Amino acid sequence: KKKKKKKKKKKKKKKKKKNKKKKKKKKKKKEEEEEEKKKKKKKKKKKKKKKNKKKKEEEEDEEEDEEEEKKKKRKKKKKKEEEEGEEKKKKKKKKEEEEEEEEKKKKKKKKKKKKKKKKKKKIMRE
Repeated sequence: KKKKKKKKKKKKKKKKKKNKKKKKKKKKKKEEEEEEKKKKKKKKKKKKKKKNKKKKEEEEDEEEDEEEEKKKKRKKKKKKEEEEGEEKKKKKKKKEEEEEEEEKKKKKKKKKKKKKKKKKKKIMRE
């Protein structure tokens, strides 16, 4: 009987040891899985961060390009307006000069007519 009891005890001890080992193994496996999960999460986060950074940079580049385009357009418009202004000024000047010429011609004609009239009067007086 005593022997039997001893054997049972030994068996129990062995089982306990085995169970302990199993538990330890399970715990280790679980920890490793957790670690793996954390690493994956970190990697994903890093990737997302990188992606967002890239996206942000692309958006900023796009905005800069748009600004450049707007600036160029504004410059072009300004230049065109200035050129048109110059053209208008030139046309106005030309018109004024032509009008002055006309005035001079008219005055000359009037003077000539006056001279002729004076001459006629002089002749008639004599």
